[in-house]
Amino acid sequence: MKNLFILILLILSISCQKKEIEPPLFCENELQIFKTFDSLPKTNFSIVDFRDDYKTKLDSLFRNSESGYAYFILNLELSEDVKIPLAFHSRNLEFDENPALISLRNFCHIYLSDKDSIYVQSENKSLNQVGQSIEDFYFERGEDNFQSIIITFFWDKKVNKSLLKELILETLKGYAGFLNKQAYIKFGKLVCDLSKEELELLSEEIPFHIRTDFSENYDDFKSDFSPYHSPPPPPSPIEENNDDNL
Repeated sequence: MKNLFILILLILSISCQKKEIEPPLFCENELQIFKTFDSLPKTNFSIVDFRDDYKTKLDSLFRNSESGYAYFILNLELSEDVKIPLAFHSRNLEFDENPALISLRNFCHIYLSDKDSIYVQSENKSLNQVGQSIEDFYFERGEDNFQSIIITFFWDKKVNKSLLKELILETLKGYAGFLNKQAYIKFGKLVCDLSKEELELLSEEIPFHIRTDFSENYDDFKSDFSPYHSPPPPPSPIEENNDDNL
């Protein structure tokens, strides 16, 4: 009986050790880029929940910003103990009476419907295709546009929040995957092995931009994300040369 008890303790010990050495989803350098090197207002809000009550949670941020734009930190909560801080861009049309016209061709639109359907640039994708779609978007837009690319999210009022969390996570993996390829091209090593100076340089060249916007009218933005709305056509060479990338 004593030997059996010792064996059980040994198995539990090995199990705990295996759990402790499981690699994290992202290294410290990747996490640093997700929250950027800027000093942004930190919130304790979860990205998958804050849209439900954004008026209460973010009202002061929008009111105190110019033209309804706000920049802040939201959390992607993977568990009670694991949170990934994300630098978030947002606009509330309620505080932007004269919204400026902006180019959407550097916006990578991601939409989650209440039917659990995922669309990237109006194309239906499975969850495990999202990361590659993000990488493809960066490659297609090209190096001249890396600084201006923004990953934009829209989700229906009633969605599977577990799926939304997984969708955001796959998006982060896609961005990180592309960043690693560029880090290897530029420095001959992966993001996790970069020095602070190298990391800052890479972050300046391929910044992490993720965003969702708000309006009293639910349909104001849905038309941009809906799978029944075609994404903007590729710009002509003349448009590319004259574009301010906003």
